[in-house]
Amino acid sequence: MSRYARDLPPDRLDRVLFDHASIGLGMGIAALCLVLGWRLGLMAAAVHAVSYLLLSAAVNAVGHRFGSQPRPITSRNSQWLAWITAGEGLHNNHHAAPTSARFAMSRGEVDPGWWLVRVLQRSGRASIRHGEPRLKPAGRAAA
Repeated sequence: MSRYARDLPPDRLDRVLFDHASIGLGMGIAALCLVLGWRLGLMAAAVHAVSYLLLSAAVNAVGHRFGSQPRPITSRNSQWLAWITAGEGLHNNHHAAPTSARFAMSRGEVDPGWWLVRVLQRSGRASIRHGEPRLKPAGRAAA
């Protein structure tokens, strides 16, 4: 957080919910159950948890083994994975410019997460610190 999100200081709500994960998790599941009913709410929570864990693992497993390698670092770009992970499958690009909100850097690359960031920016709900990706010097790619 201090390296990549220093412009987002934690507020009281962050400290309550994120420093004590079970409170935030419990509140999220309770909200799902209130909105969707207890059965569908628990099912939605389970699907979210499994999807989150599997897709996070897939980004690192696939993103370092399969796909194109436009920059000479160990990670790779996988467009099909980028479609289902909101751009995270463009892993080589992420390692080349780790502070960038936009992962698509070349013609033909699609970053669905960037579309949401732009909508949030245009509606005044987000600001973008780095408009254009800033590539790290060769040999210093992020882990």
